[in-house]
Amino acid sequence: MSLPPWSRQDARLFVLIHRQALESNNVTSELNMWIDLVFGFKQKGQAAVDAVNVFHPAVSSELTLVALSHFANIQLHLMSTQN
Repeated sequence: MSLPPWSRQDARLFVLIHRQALESNNVTSELNMWIDLVFGFKQKGQAAVDAVNVFHPAVSSELTLVALSHFANIQLHLMSTQN
């Protein structure tokens, strides 16, 4: 695996920087919105449209459909109300 230049090819530094980012106040304050987009009520319907969490109809090539069907098996619709 090749690490990005900012990590100075140090795996521990790479993990440390990502951990700091994930534990930051910014991520903490926005995490519930991301959960709603990916797993929650903003995944379908009008809430998805309002959140611009939809695919354009032109994005329907066979390759895209294969990719979507692969990820659709992984991502579940877990919540029907706002988190």
